[in-house]
Amino acid sequence: MKYLGKKLLTLITTFILVSLIVFFVFQIIPGDPVLIILGPEAEEAQILALRETLRLDNPLFSRYFLWLRNILRGDMGISVRYNMSVSELISGRLSVTLSLTLMSLLISTFFGILFGVIIGKYNDTFIGKILSTLSQIGLSIPSFWLGFMLSFVFGVLFSLLPTSGFVPFSVNFWGAIRSLILPSVAISIGASSVIIRFLKNSIAINLEEDYVRTAKSRGQSGNKILFGHVLRNALLPSITIIGLILADIVSGSIIIENIFNLPGIGQLLITAISVRDLPLLQSLCLYILFTVVLANTAVDVINRLIDPRIRRVK
Repeated sequence: MKYLGKKLLTLITTFILVSLIVFFVFQIIPGDPVLIILGPEAEEAQILALRETLRLDNPLFSRYFLWLRNILRGDMGISVRYNMSVSELISGRLSVTLSLTLMSLLISTFFGILFGVIIGKYNDTFIGKILSTLSQIGLSIPSFWLGFMLSFVFGVLFSLLPTSGFVPFSVNFWGAIRSLILPSVAISIGASSVIIRFLKNSIAINLEEDYVRTAKSRGQSGNKILFGHVLRNALLPSITIIGLILADIVSGSIIIENIFNLPGIGQLLITAISVRDLPLLQSLCLYILFTVVLANTAVDVINRLIDPRIRRVK
């Protein structure tokens, strides 16, 4: 309980710091958001009215505390571009981004662990070297370029999968899965390559440990040692890596959503940037940053729960 209390306090402190950074960064960006929204030909009455709506006529710290108070109440303001509640806008797009993030994370984790174990087991063989080289290539390929290539090959050339739009799960479950396959794979290639490289190295280190030599001396088979002892120890630190790549998945989804025309948070963010929708832009950046922080905090807690060595550290 003491540990959870400390993590909660750290999470609250981090949220305040992140909110400060998000708010003040948008205050120092060059350009008047009111003139960008209304245009240089706007009348003075329109400019004053919009400044009052955005509360830009209040002192800086007063605007920050008012904004933070409203955020904590669930009131993120009114979008200038869409003329509706920012909370409603985000909640309406959230299911698409969460579905894409979850599917990308599942694909990354599954293939990362699968090929990480294969390469770790056959590290010095021809197959191991080929797979290791492919994982290195996967690390180097930008997700947006891969998205275009997957769209062209599987959508245009062979017409196997949709390349644009999203079918809600409530309308057609398998249609929703089909519309997420290509963007999820585009995001997952790089993320799974990170897991593969890390897990391969972790397995190689564990295979040199004394407990492996002891198990071999007792006549245990290689597979039993790998899956019964080595893999369990190698996977524990890999959980941290899976938590860290979540940040790459979230950031990658911003571009991928626009490539595949998915109506999610990423597409909403690009629109908010293009029209300088300050209330929407601030809320989206805060949401994305805090989601990454929350995920990494959850990974720390999970690591402590499943690894007794961490629980012994004061």
